[in-house]
Amino acid sequence: MILSEIVSLGQRLAALLAGSFFRPLARPSAALYVDCADQLAEAADEGGQIAHDEARGLIREVLIAHPDTLLDDDEGGRLVDVNQRAGQFFNKLLEAGWIQDRRISLDERWVLIAPRLRLLLRLLRDLAEDRPAELKDFAATLRSLCEDLLRPGAFDANQLGPEEMRQRVKDLQQRAGRAIDQMHAVETLVAQHETAQRGPANTWCATMLCRRAVSSPDFISRAIVSRRRRTIRSSNNGWPKAWSNTWASTILTPMPRPSAG
Repeated sequence: MILSEIVSLGQRLAALLAGSFFRPLARPSAALYVDCADQLAEAADEGGQIAHDEARGLIREVLIAHPDTLLDDDEGGRLVDVNQRAGQFFNKLLEAGWIQDRRISLDERWVLIAPRLRLLLRLLRDLAEDRPAELKDFAATLRSLCEDLLRPGAFDANQLGPEEMRQRVKDLQQRAGRAIDQMHAVETLVAQHETAQRGPANTWCATMLCRRAVSSPDFISRAIVSRRRRTIRSSNNGWPKAWSNTWASTILTPMPRPSAG
């Protein structure tokens, strides 16, 4: 296929990005939108529907639970009555395309949870997962994959029919994709841990050591020696960078010598 004929992801999402679907997440009250959507999705039936009055009531409860959240005027920020604010917020969810209003008759009215909103909520829930738990999940996922792959006759065409083979391969692909996502999460967690090890706590310890050195009577001679050692060890990655920078900034900054008394 010619490169110019390939439709990029951005082009396929152009209509969605140009609309207002993601706009609630960019507002200061984004947490309210997410909580409202989460409550509505949880309360909806198997068909993704919830009674209109129940939906308005859930939105009202979320607004009451977040009294300190500032709302813009178009979200009902100037309205005193919480029921009116819930109605205004309901309209904003409709405008964003997160929910759809369905009137069956004059007395029957339902709210449909948009399928795209379910996908968005699934992503947001994954992002809210406890990262340290990914370590255990990744190990368990990887272990189960290896066990299934090493099981005798796992992919024996003489024992499995076409449909069963297709389902087994599909299941393994999905679990492998999940394992890859978990692996990246573990890599991020390890990188964050390494950054924390070189963070303010270690910098503070290095600063205290430097100030003790500066306070000693033979500060000049010790500073020269320390600076030479810092240069040598930094070139060999012997010390963390935060320590080296702290030594340099402290040693080269003049400090008053402690009084004799």
